[in-house]
Amino acid sequence: MGTYRCTQPTVCYTTQNDTLYAIAIEYPQNQLILNIPKPDKNVSVSLLGCDKNLPWSYKNGQMIIDTRSLLYNDLKSTAAWTFRICQ
Repeated sequence: MGTYRCTQPTVCYTTQNDTLYAIAIEYPQNQLILNIPKPDKNVSVSLLGCDKNLPWSYKNGQMIIDTRSLLYNDLKSTAAWTFRICQ
């Protein structure tokens, strides 16, 4: 099991099996940046409660999740948003 770290105090992590969950306490307007080890290319990212797969990239030790495609109706919460990162 890997160790995940984040310098943003607004993101918390948890894992279950091979899935990483990044919980954003502040809504990421355009992107969510995670300081995690480089994931495999076939990793998918989604917001819990939403069927959309979100595009992502990895650069300089950071996973960058593009959240611009999320619409207000896609958001099931106004308190925290959980991103599912899995293979």
